[in-house]
Amino acid sequence: MNQHLGFIISYIRYGGKMIITGRDIVSNMLGRADLDLDSTDLFYRIFGLRGGIKSMASEFSGAAATDGWPTLSLDRGKIPENWTGISYCWSVDGPNSFYRFQSSVQSEFHDRPCAVFNRIDNGGSVIVFGFPLYFMQDDSAHSCVQMALKRLEMSVDYKAHQAPEGYNLEAVFPNPFNELVQIRYSLPREVVMKLEVRDISSRLVATLVDERQLAGVHQTIWNSHCAPSGLYLLRMEAEGRMITKKMTLIK
Repeated sequence: MNQHLGFIISYIRYGGKMIITGRDIVSNMLGRADLDLDSTDLFYRIFGLRGGIKSMASEFSGAAATDGWPTLSLDRGKIPENWTGISYCWSVDGPNSFYRFQSSVQSEFHDRPCAVFNRIDNGGSVIVFGFPLYFMQDDSAHSCVQMALKRLEMSVDYKAHQAPEGYNLEAVFPNPFNELVQIRYSLPREVVMKLEVRDISSRLVATLVDERQLAGVHQTIWNSHCAPSGLYLLRMEAEGRMITKKMTLIK
């Protein structure tokens, strides 16, 4: 994941919303673990995490909740026989942390914060669980995900999963932009499509997508670091249809 960290941070800074959970979060993102980050570190400011370390298998029993979140307990039926422990990340301790590490034995990790809801000034928001939700009991993990989506104001009803009614370039954000721009588009069915950036003279600048994609809403990012300031055309083509939007790069 660390090779895509810059794009993830840009996505959140430009208004994106994200839920992060899993094993080895810190080491996968930064390429190293056993960290003790502080407020001067970008990773700390964006994701609200202090560091990560691996605990022993017997040390992790679940997570105690605050602020209305469901208590999470380890489902030992999901634990493989050769399991040696959980890669645990501790979060910034404060009003935005809402889970605390629980241990069935005496442990230095017990009661440390392990989940955080971080809002970025003038940007998006991210909820980070410092442990894999997969290993939690299903009912409470499901309730936890539903609450996380609600806090992020993200809809998960049936209509949200229906195929869009037509082709559309839904959003170009921000616009004007500086270097990175987030693009969202929708496809009513599986189709071979192309998404290109062209200059005002219609010369090709970049091909962002040129492949078969499934129906639904898709997102991509254009990194314009080699392009000069100016007006650009974002062009989507599929099944003989063409949609164009203007976007302005300011450096």
